[in-house]
Amino acid sequence: MLDGKEIDHLPAGEGAQSRVVPLYETIEGWKEPTANARSWADLPAQAIKYVRRVEELVGCPIALLSTSRSARILFWCKTRSRLNAILPESPQC
Repeated sequence: MLDGKEIDHLPAGEGAQSRVVPLYETIEGWKEPTANARSWADLPAQAIKYVRRVEELVGCPIALLSTSRSARILFWCKTRSRLNAILPESPQC
């Protein structure tokens, strides 16, 4: 927020930047593990809601999702055709 108004960009001016206040949002969590998830069907409902909310906030779809501390454990969230040029050999969920 800037001067009491919600904004969707970082102001260019240093003075305005110093007056920006973050907006926090609380989202319900989940207790089920996600480390072995390999598709949307394997994720807890609240985890899916969390990912969808992040997509809304950033204004673009999430294409890959890591469900553990290892970056090697990923699954596709969207259509494969959009990512063929990046990771042509990766599995699709």
